[in-house]
Amino acid sequence: MSEIMRTRRIGMRVWMAGAMVVGAMGVPACQEYVHMGQISDREGAFSINNVRIEQQQTDGSWKNLGSTDGNGRWWIIKEKINGGGRIRLSKNGYYTIMMGESEFLQQYNIVLAPTGGSTQFGEQGAGQH
Repeated sequence: MSEIMRTRRIGMRVWMAGAMVVGAMGVPACQEYVHMGQISDREGAFSINNVRIEQQQTDGSWKNLGSTDGNGRWWIIKEKINGGGRIRLSKNGYYTIMMGESEFLQQYNIVLAPTGGSTQFGEQGAGQH
């Protein structure tokens, strides 16, 4: 094998290793800039699309941060979430949930209760048929 071929192979290996390191570094970094999670139906456990996610501003108005996609997932750039205002999750047919900004940033799976559903969670007790 000639010296030129050996140098090319070494160069290719170094380039591939560098690309793998840079690629691996880029994946976790995305989670630092984006808050993501999923919203599901409390009774049916299916994902809920088009849930509005809003944050209350200092003047009392609500700023739209985004909404869930067809799989009930949200992806919100953390830079949009600021000011410490409450977060509101709402959709017609479901009870609205409000929580603090810090609580929202710690949540990844949220369940909404349907307004027309049962009020009990789990099985009924004895004698309550």
